[in-house]
Amino acid sequence: MSNLIDFNRADLDRLIRYAYSGFLMIGILLFLVPTRVKPAVEAAGNVVAPLAIVALGAAIYTLYRHVLNQLILSPFLLHPLHALIDRNKRTTNPANLLAQYGVPRGLRHHAYVQLRRGFFQEDLRLQFDRNHTEATVVWITSVECISVAAILFWQGGVGSARWKLWSLLAAGCLTFISAVSLDISLFKQECRALRAQSTGLADFLANLGVTSSASSASENLDAT
Repeated sequence: MSNLIDFNRADLDRLIRYAYSGFLMIGILLFLVPTRVKPAVEAAGNVVAPLAIVALGAAIYTLYRHVLNQLILSPFLLHPLHALIDRNKRTTNPANLLAQYGVPRGLRHHAYVQLRRGFFQEDLRLQFDRNHTEATVVWITSVECISVAAILFWQGGVGSARWKLWSLLAAGCLTFISAVSLDISLFKQECRALRAQSTGLADFLANLGVTSSASSASENLDAT
């Protein structure tokens, strides 16, 4: 029974992200080109349509998480932005904090994921999970609005009113700014929580195998 509860807790968050991504995309398309999308949704029916929308959302979310976020947004936007913020302040990005503990670049994402799963106390972990879900919802909103608007602009509108495209693009830009702000705030909270347990963090990273030992992790941190 406990395993079932844990499974439901872990996958409910993922299901929310899948469903939101899919229903948002359909909502955007219904707003822009209702005469083309509405008949297809109605023809799919009350059972097939929601399943197809969630499947679409799963594809969108997977592309966002494993391609756009990891290969573009994080390395070329968020990490440089945090580095700029950190010039005269304490580290605000967990990836940069892990670097101070001697975690190699190629292992920092893995170490961060394991920290999120097993280092924090349960109540703090759940809080961070909720915060990440909120941030992901805002990121997905921004990405879908900007991407769809840009594609339709490139294709000459494709039957959608120009004011709708500009409205969608404006909404995407506003949510993009909000997403960056949310990410910075969330990462700052996580760094504060990690620094508050610095000794335990060194031991955790050493046991995880991403640093040679807890003592060397502490030495790397002291040297920075």
